[in-house]
Amino acid sequence: MMATQLGRNVERGRVSPELALVDADDPVVGDLLEAMLEVLAEAGGWLHPAARLVCRAGNLSLHCSGPIGEPLVRIPHEVMVPVGRIRWSPEGSQLAFEELPESLDDTASEMAYLQVALLNQCRKLPDLQHTHPLLAPLAPGVIEAVRAFRPSFRARPIDPVSLLWSTRCFRLRTADRPAEPVSIPVVDLLDHHRQGASGTGNLNAFDVPISRPLDSDACFLDYGWQRDPIGMAIVYGFADESAEVAYSAPLRIRSGTQTIEVEGTGRDADGHLVAMRAQASASLVRISHVSLGPTQNPVAELIAAAGLDATRARQVIEDVAAANLELLERLASLAVVEPGQAASTVAAAARTQQTLIRSGPLTLPQ
Repeated sequence: MMATQLGRNVERGRVSPELALVDADDPVVGDLLEAMLEVLAEAGGWLHPAARLVCRAGNLSLHCSGPIGEPLVRIPHEVMVPVGRIRWSPEGSQLAFEELPESLDDTASEMAYLQVALLNQCRKLPDLQHTHPLLAPLAPGVIEAVRAFRPSFRARPIDPVSLLWSTRCFRLRTADRPAEPVSIPVVDLLDHHRQGASGTGNLNAFDVPISRPLDSDACFLDYGWQRDPIGMAIVYGFADESAEVAYSAPLRIRSGTQTIEVEGTGRDADGHLVAMRAQASASLVRISHVSLGPTQNPVAELIAAAGLDATRARQVIEDVAAANLELLERLASLAVVEPGQAASTVAAAARTQQTLIRSGPLTLPQ
C-alpha cells in the first residue's frame, strides 16, 4: 500500500483526514492515483481518513470503513475536467486529446493529463469497445430484441470516446459557467448501486457521503435517473441487480375487447420522470408509460390517469406486464447463447428485469 498526505482546507465540524491510502496491484496506477490526490490536496479537496483508493486488474473502486453518512470526499471545481471543452482524438486503443483549451487553468490541465493516463493504463477505452452493448459485436437478433425496449438502440454509430465520457461525467455548473459535463476525479471510482450515496454539488465543490449498501467496505454512488436494468445495460454497460423498477417496452397488444398501446414516453425533455398520462375509449387504452416492479403501483396510476375501474385497470396492467415478460424471455434466450461480455450483460439485464416484474403486486405466470 502507498500513502498520500492530503491538504486540510476543511470546514469546522467536517472530517479532517490525515492519510488516504492507495492500494493498487499496478504500480503505474498507484503512482497516478497518488499524483491525483496531491493535485486534489493542493486545491483544498479531501477524503475521509479511512478512505482507500483500490485498483485490481484495471478495476478502480473507493473503499471506506468510516461511519455511514459521514463525508467521504469533497472535490473542488478547480480539479474537475470539463470534457466537453476538450477535442478528443483516440489513438488506437488509447485516449488522447489534441490540445487543451486556453480556458483551463493549470490545476484542471494537470488533472486532465493524469485522468487520461489513468484511464489508458486501466485500458478503459478498449475494454469499453469489447464489452459495452452499444459498441461490442452483437448478433442481429439480439439487437432487434433490445430494440423492442429501446427502439433507437444502435440505430446510429457511437463514438467510443464520447460514450466513455458519458459513463463517467456529471453535469455541473460553476459561478462563471453554465452546466456542462465534467469528470470528477476520485468520485468516478465509485460504482453504482441504487442504495448508494447521492452526491451534492454547489458552485464550489462536489460532496459525497459514505454509503456501503453491500457487506463490504466498498462505497457506492447512486447514478440517478431511476433507470431500469435494460436502461443501465445500454447506458453504462453493466447489469444492475440493485434496480428497483422495470419500464414497459413500447407496446400495442389486445386486452379483452380493447387495444392497449403503451408509448414508452415517461420522461420530459430534460430526462426527468413524469406522471403517467392515459386515455381510454371503448376500443383503445393509450398509456404514456408503465412502471413495473415491487416499488411501483401502476394499477393505481392507471385508475387516476384514465378513470378505469380497478378491475379493468388491473387486467390492463397484468396484460402489459405479461407482454413484457415474453419480450424479455426472447431477449434473454437469444443473448445468453451469444459469446462475449456484451451479450452476457444484456441477458443478465433481461433476467433482472423479469424478476422485478414478477415481484410486483400482480398475478403473473412464472
